[in-house]
Amino acid sequence: TLYGLYKRAVEICKNDYLVIQCSSGVGRSGTLAMIIHMIDTIDKENPFDPFKSLDFIRQHRYKGVQTISQFFLALCILYQHFEDDIKFVDRKLYDQFMELTQIVFDGEKLSYC
Repeated sequence: TLYGLYKRAVEICKNDYLVIQCSSGVGRSGTLAMIIHMIDTIDKENPFDPFKSLDFIRQHRYKGVQTISQFFLALCILYQHFEDDIKFVDRKLYDQFMELTQIVFDGEKLSYC
């Protein structure tokens, strides 16, 4: 899974640089970069803003995260990472987001979560 890839990459490259590259270097690479960026920067002092994260990625990689499904995939992985925290705050919220994400993926004939 992409979340498994994220966890493995972070484990291997703990305090080192990580190079991410797919065939064009923007869609899949940008999506993974956005996932890593959001997980690394979300905390109490920095409110969650996925559009700000997308903008940050696109400042460093033109057109990074090319499609709405890639954007939702990044959010889906973020939700997986923080699943216990989200369910602690509101159990229904996690399930509702996953249902919404599946609607987006079904529209594009995809299934990532």
